[in-house]
Amino acid sequence: WLKTDLSYPHKRFLLLNNHMDYPTAKIFAKYASENTDSFIDSSSDVLGVLNKKAEVRLPQALYSTDVNVVMEAYVDYNVVNYTFITEKTYRNINYKKPFIIMGNRYSLAVIRSLGYKSFHPIIDESYDSIKHTKDRCKAIIKELERLKTMSDAEWDSLLHRCKPILEHNYNNLLSRVKQTKVWLEGLKNL
Repeated sequence: WLKTDLSYPHKRFLLLNNHMDYPTAKIFAKYASENTDSFIDSSSDVLGVLNKKAEVRLPQALYSTDVNVVMEAYVDYNVVNYTFITEKTYRNINYKKPFIIMGNRYSLAVIRSLGYKSFHPIIDESYDSIKHTKDRCKAIIKELERLKTMSDAEWDSLLHRCKPILEHNYNNLLSRVKQTKVWLEGLKNL
């Protein structure tokens, strides 16, 4: 369902964070609410403030931002004991959007093992190997603070440098979808 009459002012960051109740989501919701000039944010339910913000719709919100802060599921290993990548990450690849993943430790390593490229050194992704979730949060917020201080010219350069990575990732996604479709079609003939 796409609603075409929505428009958003351009912001640097997108945080889609609705209906999440884990501590990490609250940390980023608080950070985004303190930096409204930089974020399109859907975190009102996380903060316990109902009807504070209009519902954020995709893909318009993605197109109105430069980088998405992806709030992955199961950030800590208390539910699943492996790195869990969801549609939240793949959506950014599909829409050719640079992203920072607040996920399990080694989320970016898993993505790279699947043939995708990440954005380091354009974006400091050293957070990916940090063991403790709280420390990963701090490292990501530190990187967001660095990015917030960049001039428009620096942002233009960053986004330009991301384009080959975005194209590579999009093509890899299409290839993987095609491979999966062929595999599934082959199952019909068993």
